Amino acid sequence: MKRQTLYLAMLSVIGSILIAPAALADKKPKSPHKFKGNVELRLSSNTNIKVAASSSDNFDLASFADFAEAKAKLGDSDDEDDEDDEDDEDDDFGDDDFDDIGFDDAELSEEDFQFLVDDDDGDGNEDDPDDDGEDGDDGDDGDTGSDSKRLASSDDDLERLVNAVLEDKMAQSTSSKLNRWSAQVGFGHKYAFEGGMVVWGSSFRGVGDFHNGKNNLDKSNFAVSTGPEFIWKDAGFKLKPAISYLSVRQDGNSIVSTYIGTLAASYDVSKTFSIDGVYNYQNRDVQDPDSPDAIVNTLTFGADWTLSKNDIIKAKYSPKVEDSSLVTKNKDVTGFGFSYSRKLPWEMILGLGVKQDNLDFKNLAVRREDDVRAYTVNLAKEWSKSLESELAWSRRELDSNIQTKDAVNRSWMLSVNYKF
Repeated sequence: MKRQTLYLAMLSVIGSILIAPAALADKKPKSPHKFKGNVELRLSSNTNIKVAASSSDNFDLASFADFAEAKAKLGDSDDEDDEDDEDDEDDDFGDDDFDDIGFDDAELSEEDFQFLVDDDDGDGNEDDPDDDGEDGDDGDDGDTGSDSKRLASSDDDLERLVNAVLEDKMAQSTSSKLNRWSAQVGFGHKYAFEGGMVVWGSSFRGVGDFHNGKNNLDKSNFAVSTGPEFIWKDAGFKLKPAISYLSVRQDGNSIVSTYIGTLAASYDVSKTFSIDGVYNYQNRDVQDPDSPDAIVNTLTFGADWTLSKNDIIKAKYSPKVEDSSLVTKNKDVTGFGFSYSRKLPWEMILGLGVKQDNLDFKNLAVRREDDVRAYTVNLAKEWSKSLESELAWSRRELDSNIQTKDAVNRSWMLSVNYKF
């Protein structure tokens, strides 16, 4: 009996010696590097591109990654073991909260783009060099400009002027209807230092916009961003400084370049509630010597509520100050945003969003204040871990104290995004 026991013990030891290396070989050590990328195609239809997007081109809706994180936090994950292992490995690299840091504020809206080329009529071309870009006309800013006419003319002259401006506005609105194809490619890399507390991330994004029938509006841009991310997992706190650069090109020439310094932080108050803050300093350099450069300071505060594994609410408050080298281009913007996202069956998400920006244009001869309200209904579908599609409708309303500036834009958007 003792001999049999000793024999079995010897077999166990020998077996362990033979099997252990094979088992260790199956479990490969984690790499400190993580690479990812995406390719996106988007078709959008706009009835009036002269109405700038509110806050940014994108509403802050919950993504499939947000719902996966919510499911994990609430301890109701049905994923397989191999997927859990993959999530554990991703923990070493933080999450995707800061992947787009610097990019959103770097990208120029339609209003910013037209603003830079002084394009009142929306055709993508430079207007009269003497036009101030604010009064909606192509007249000089001297005594013969339409603003001075509006202030000093008789009632009959004023009526004729208003009618002419309204007719011009209708023509501009009609001419600004167009469809746009956008193609985007993105690459990202993260390196996790030993211990997992510090991760260095770098990103690249290239975008091309192509307009049917208005090739002079076609433009492209690329942006790069890099910086460390400090992660205190036990405290639920993350901090990320970053430096970004964006270049906008048109007709093969660089027209705008901008540098962005960013400091972002987020804190998990609880499993279901988190807050974040982002400060962006942007130095915008316009290549045209006749167009103004600008310094833009943006501060954004956000909050996320996970109501359940299928319901997420997000809120955002964002003041922005733009100081231009031409003082009549200075403006202050205060933005608010709110969204509700619902995870549906069939791997779908329904998102509802609303935003409002209050714009105060500084140092103009005639004071101008705009309110831009935006609404969206968004439906996203995850076909696989790598392939997603999105269908959205949005409406943007510009309400200005200058009546001729009032406008509405309705748009549809369809996109397909492949991640690798």
